[in-house]
Amino acid sequence: MEKDNKLFKGILYGALAGAAISLLDRETRENTVSRVKDCGRTVWHYSKHPSELIDGVSDKISGARQKIEGVTDDITFIVEKVNDIKRSSDKLLLSNEIEDGRELDEI
Repeated sequence: MEKDNKLFKGILYGALAGAAISLLDRETRENTVSRVKDCGRTVWHYSKHPSELIDGVSDKISGARQKIEGVTDDITFIVEKVNDIKRSSDKLLLSNEIEDGRELDEI
């Protein structure tokens, strides 16, 4: 149990050291500060207008549901066509076997 704890701490310390080193670069630091500010504004906005967040999430879920239904319909169509082709090929093979049998009977 203690080894897992050391592993987690090591990963955490490594990540923190990597983040600190990467922030030595001015462009990275400015980009990070800008993104954190944008994120803060977004969180602040949605904390004041939670209905917008709920509506946005509902729209995304609805869109995903429609896409899933479309894919399901497409898969059903493809499966039906494959089954049609299998039935047609089975009929063709059967008719060829019957014709081959007749030819053998004629010989």
